[in-house]
Amino acid sequence: LSAPNTAFRVNSADDVADAAGCDSTHCSLREAILAANASPGADAIEFSLAVPTVSPIAPLPEITEAVEIDGRKGSPPFVVETTRISGSSCAGNECDGFTLAEDGSGLSLSNLEIIGFPDDGIRLRGDESFVTSCLVGLKVDDTVAANEGSGIVIQGSDNVVGGAESERNYLSGNHQFGVHIFGSLTSFTSDNSIRGNFIGTDTSGALARGNGWSGVYVAASDNNIIGNSVAPNVISGNSIDGVHIADHHAVSTHSNLVMKNFIGC
Repeated sequence: LSAPNTAFRVNSADDVADAAGCDSTHCSLREAILAANASPGADAIEFSLAVPTVSPIAPLPEITEAVEIDGRKGSPPFVVETTRISGSSCAGNECDGFTLAEDGSGLSLSNLEIIGFPDDGIRLRGDESFVTSCLVGLKVDDTVAANEGSGIVIQGSDNVVGGAESERNYLSGNHQFGVHIFGSLTSFTSDNSIRGNFIGTDTSGALARGNGWSGVYVAASDNNIIGNSVAPNVISGNSIDGVHIADHHAVSTHSNLVMKNFIGC
């Protein structure tokens, strides 16, 4: 993303959204997302918390506008490298960590630990978004705090998960898939890229912290790229398949590329 129009700083770890909204006196993550949604153009959400943990008690608002959410911003020189977003207090079964709306685009998530949600850690229903340097289902100390669904669910197109080594995500220990890319008759997905991640391992890539189902599952979605020659994924330790590509919802799946990954090693 380019320089943000507005930066909203999360300075309260509670889950309150009051009439004043996000300001220098009180700004929860919920208020920051609502403020970014109401602000035209690309914005940023930063964190300035004494204890870098936020525990929503209800599903966070869907993200509808372009925004960069960086768990280490607001704390130069980045003494806090990662902010934890924990779903352990979130009520109900349908509670995801972050959700990009179907008509949304331009979300960037980085330097976040997204754990313990009753549903998925991240759900990208829209397009052209990035997830980098996040731990989803895994804590920084390599213990598992599973999301009950999948680590990342992609229902849109042109999204990128991971990248170079410094942008690697750790998508491990979730009850379902590490990454689930899928479309339907009414909502097709394509051209997503999954690269440079550790999926089903600890942060060293050497020990199993497997997802409960497959590492990467692709269905009813075309032209996705899993790995590349510069940034292969390590996909190992998962309970079913490393990578599974299938037709679904009476929609065929084709032209997906699985390239240069380390699978099951």
